[in-house]
Amino acid sequence: IPEELGMLVSLRSLDLSNNLISGHIPDTFSGLSRLELLNLFRNRVQGPIPGFIATLPSLQVLSLWENNMTGMVPQTLGSHQGLLTLDLSSNSFYGPIPPSLCAMGRLERLILFNNMLSGSIPLGLGQCLSLTRLRFGHNSVNGSIPDGLISLPSLQILEAPNNQLTGSIILPHNISLVDTKMGRLDLSRNSLTGSIPSSLSSLSSLQALLLQDNMLTGPIPSEISSLNQISK
Repeated sequence: IPEELGMLVSLRSLDLSNNLISGHIPDTFSGLSRLELLNLFRNRVQGPIPGFIATLPSLQVLSLWENNMTGMVPQTLGSHQGLLTLDLSSNSFYGPIPPSLCAMGRLERLILFNNMLSGSIPLGLGQCLSLTRLRFGHNSVNGSIPDGLISLPSLQILEAPNNQLTGSIILPHNISLVDTKMGRLDLSRNSLTGSIPSSLSSLSSLQALLLQDNMLTGPIPSEISSLNQISK
């Protein structure tokens, strides 16, 4: 990636996606104070996410998926005032999902699948009212699903297959009063236990429900049949 691009201080959008670009994200990019979108996906970019990324004041979209990047997801990204989309999927990032990623309450899309992430799902994500898409399948995330995550009012897609999640699927008692937008819920290939909650029928927008390859027990609730948008 040419370091000279960092001299374009008025640059608002940089899209170098779908190429064969290699190397690291240059330090000179720290001066791109007006940059709103950085698309480097489907390349051969290496190295960690530079710390200065979290200090780019105008950045709204950071898409680095399908590269050769590694390291931990920076905790400082959670303090960014304007970040709306963070897509780091299909890299080699490791360590926990930072608990502060939605600290500013603006993050809408968090895409982390196909990495080597571990640890539990941050409790704060269960309170991230702005979140519309959360995808972190094919990692080693463990522990239980935070209270409130499945019933977030704006969340349309929750995909967490092929992890090490345990515990039960729990929805709040007032889920029938929440105007949820959940269209796809994929918790397949984990180690979830307990029964399938009948309250899932309150997710009236649900089109796809994937729970296979867990350790769930008991009958399939008859209430599930009321989900008339489920794909046949």
